[in-house]
Amino acid sequence: MFAEWLLINWYRRFPPSIPPSYSEVLLKYSPYFRKLNHKNKDKFLFRLFILLKLTTFKPSRLERVTDEMKVLIGSAIIQITFGFRHFVYRHFNTIEVAPRPYTYRGREQELFLGDANFRTKIISLSWPHVVQGFVVEEDAINVALHEVAHCLKYENKFRDLSSRFMDTQSLIDWHEQAMRKMEILRKKEQLLLRDYAAQNYAEFFSVSVETFFERPEDFRKLLPALYTSLSKLLNQDPCNQSDPVIPK
Repeated sequence: MFAEWLLINWYRRFPPSIPPSYSEVLLKYSPYFRKLNHKNKDKFLFRLFILLKLTTFKPSRLERVTDEMKVLIGSAIIQITFGFRHFVYRHFNTIEVAPRPYTYRGREQELFLGDANFRTKIISLSWPHVVQGFVVEEDAINVALHEVAHCLKYENKFRDLSSRFMDTQSLIDWHEQAMRKMEILRKKEQLLLRDYAAQNYAEFFSVSVETFFERPEDFRKLLPALYTSLSKLLNQDPCNQSDPVIPK
């Protein structure tokens, strides 16, 4: 995407004045951001500034999407992509924010806290549950991380080889590990990942991502092979809280 390349290079040459509110929001809500060292905080804020320039936020049953909402929701994408060279979602670059759980026509009996629509390329999120996902630490439930994880593989698939997020071999290794662990999960033989991960491969990945960031020590201890595989895939080790990116 030319706009992405142009914006990144422009602001690298002429560093932007990032609003102090970015840090204020993240220090209030994001355990991941709080634990980063100073250099990584600056990197995180720079990436978030670029991402928000290229992302459209739409209110759904809401008067407007506030800057606080944009910063916190955008931080989920920066967090999951922090180990990659690229960090902008080119397809899922529209995010709808609702004031409460929502329904869809024909599915009125089902309340959604968040979803990623692969037809419209829109991520939808219930704002109170976004906040809860960040504020309540170590429960391995974060709706924003969950939904942006769903989108990551799609984004990766439809980029050219030079700009893909994830390494092909790491994806293959992850798939093999995930298939084995899903069978164990369905047999109720592990106590870390919540049962929803056994729904399918896509849900297994998103639930694993939530657990990876919110309970990394437990993940590494209880499912070491899966943790190592996901760490290589995302190029991060969140057990190293101040500097999670794995040097290449």
